[in-house]
Amino acid sequence: MAALGGALFLAGGFLFLILMLIDISSHSENPYRSLVTFVAAPGIMLLGVLFFLMSVWIQVHRARKRGEEVRFNLSIDPSDPKYMRNLWVFLGLSAGLILLVSYAGTEAYDATESVGFCGETCHEVMEPQYVTYHNSPHARVRCADCHIGPGASFWVKSKIDGLRQVWASAFDTYSRPIETPVKSLRPAQQTCEQCHWPQQFYGDKLITRTYYRTDEENSPWTISLRVKVGGGHPEVTGRVEGIH
Repeated sequence: MAALGGALFLAGGFLFLILMLIDISSHSENPYRSLVTFVAAPGIMLLGVLFFLMSVWIQVHRARKRGEEVRFNLSIDPSDPKYMRNLWVFLGLSAGLILLVSYAGTEAYDATESVGFCGETCHEVMEPQYVTYHNSPHARVRCADCHIGPGASFWVKSKIDGLRQVWASAFDTYSRPIETPVKSLRPAQQTCEQCHWPQQFYGDKLITRTYYRTDEENSPWTISLRVKVGGGHPEVTGRVEGIH
C-alpha cells in the first residue's frame, strides 16, 4: 500500500508538471486541460498521500496489537549525516508539496469559475446558454460575476450547489431544457448594479439618428426616439422611476 501511494503521488506530480508546462506555453484556453491539470492531477497526488498514511497507520496498529512499543522520535540529531540528509529531503518534499497543492488549488478555483468551464466542460448541458451568451451584450462578462458575485458566503453556496449539478450531469438527471429564470441568483444590487450604476441613470433621453435612403438623391431619413433610461435617485431626475 505504501508503494502504491508513492507511485500515485509520483504519477500525479509528473502529470501535473507536464500539463502545467503545456498550459503555460499554450495560447488557447482548454477547459478540459485545466480541469485535469489543476483538479484531477492534484487529486491523484492526494490519494497517494492518503494511501501512504493509511499504510503507516496499519503498521503501527499491528505492532501495538503484537505488544510492541511504537515510538516516534522527533528529536534532531545533527551528528548523524544520514538522519540530517533524510530530514532535509523530508523538509524539501513537504515544502514542494505545500506549494504544489496551493498553486493547484488556486488554479482549480479560477478554472471552475471560467467561462470555458461553465459553457464547454458541461457543454451538453449548457450549450444553448453558452451560444446565447456569446451573442449577447454580456459576452465580455464572466458567468461567475453574475451567478456568484463577490464575497465568500455566496461562493461557498455556489460550490455546494455545484456538487448537485455535477451529480445531475453525471447521472443524466438534469432538466431539459434548463429551467429559467434562475431563482437562486443574488439580488441585482449585488451583481447587475456593480456595472449598471443607478447613479448614472438620467431619466429620459432624446436620441436622434439620421440615415440615408437608397434612392438616387440619397435623401436623409431622420428617426427620433425618446429612450426611457429610468433611475432610482430623485436628486438626478427629480422623481423616482424605473427603466420600464
